[in-house]
Amino acid sequence: AVCSRCTASDSEFAHTSLRLSATGHKSQQLPAAMVGSSYDVASIVRKLGICVTYVGVSTALIRFNKHMMHEDRFPFSLALSAIHMIASTMLAGLLYIVKPSMFPAMGTIQDQKLDMAKWFVP
Repeated sequence: AVCSRCTASDSEFAHTSLRLSATGHKSQQLPAAMVGSSYDVASIVRKLGICVTYVGVSTALIRFNKHMMHEDRFPFSLALSAIHMIASTMLAGLLYIVKPSMFPAMGTIQDQKLDMAKWFVP
């Protein structure tokens, strides 16, 4: 057989890999980058599902917040935002103490922690 892209014979395929069908016939040529990689349909559908779910939940949360932050329903938007930011900061700090490996970029600023703190503390 001959490769349609470079007219090389089977033994000279440098960029493709042959897949055999159930009957043993050559059915498809896959680029070498795709052989053994995660280009299967189930993986793509799963990733797409996660993205769609993320966008959907984010949209729903934004719409709910817009509904909730009306003066007649919940007039304490500033307090809620402040509590949210304080809780997020404290939980991120706790997570950094418990599992610092989840923050790989922090290793690059080990000698500059004080300088970084100045960016966040007024």
